[in-house]
Amino acid sequence: MSAWAVRARSISAITAGVSPLRRIRTTGLRRCAAARNARRSTAVRGCPIITIGAFCQKRRYIIAKNRVDPLWLRRHQRDPYVRRSRVEGYRSRAAYKLLEIDARERVLRSGARVVDLGAAPGSWSQVAAARVGRQGQVIAVDLLPLQPLPGVTVVEGDFCDAAVVARVEALLGGEAVDAVLSDMAPNLSGVWDRDVAHALELAERALAFAVQHLKENGAFLVKVFQGEGVDAFRHQMGRVFELVKSLKPASSRAESREFYLLGRGVRSQLL
Repeated sequence: MSAWAVRARSISAITAGVSPLRRIRTTGLRRCAAARNARRSTAVRGCPIITIGAFCQKRRYIIAKNRVDPLWLRRHQRDPYVRRSRVEGYRSRAAYKLLEIDARERVLRSGARVVDLGAAPGSWSQVAAARVGRQGQVIAVDLLPLQPLPGVTVVEGDFCDAAVVARVEALLGGEAVDAVLSDMAPNLSGVWDRDVAHALELAERALAFAVQHLKENGAFLVKVFQGEGVDAFRHQMGRVFELVKSLKPASSRAESREFYLLGRGVRSQLL
């Protein structure tokens, strides 16, 4: 029996509350719906498609289906991180969230092995590849196609599928990883409680993946949203990791309810 199989059995009690695995199409808040549908007419990458009756932060906009929210578009065009990402070659503004967190917490280091779950469009993988260097390894996993990135190995598929996990493990050559990153979010429905629940489900599955593949001193960085269940999830992470921190980078929009949980040091009884 492999070390990963033994570890998977040892965490069964912690992950018992996770619902049976099923495919959830994720994009991360940094992935745009317009790009997914190959809509190029706006001349701005990263524009969300808003359906009728959908919520946008504190305001409700009734917008014709497949039309871009003009207020969101205006804010997006003026966003300093969006402008900076275009100049510096990052695929989305989300890169600056990881850069800020890593500057404070040193999640990434030269020569490290890193798995980026829900990686599209790839900005976190870009940052990770630059930080770990040529001696390191970055594996980006996503359901959506991801354009090639220097220093990044792309695995297309659902990280909950056994076949996809097996491909990742084969690329790792049986080695544990130094960091697991997850900036995933589900496709938003506009019903906040439902969106939070789906986001937590993804976070739980990313946690299960992390525990099975992290080194003892490894780090797990995951995006969550304020809402019902997030405190219980943080407690769940506390049972897995020696240290858990809440982080809200400055590049995360002030009105956004997103924040990040960082777990470090897998508890020895789980190894």
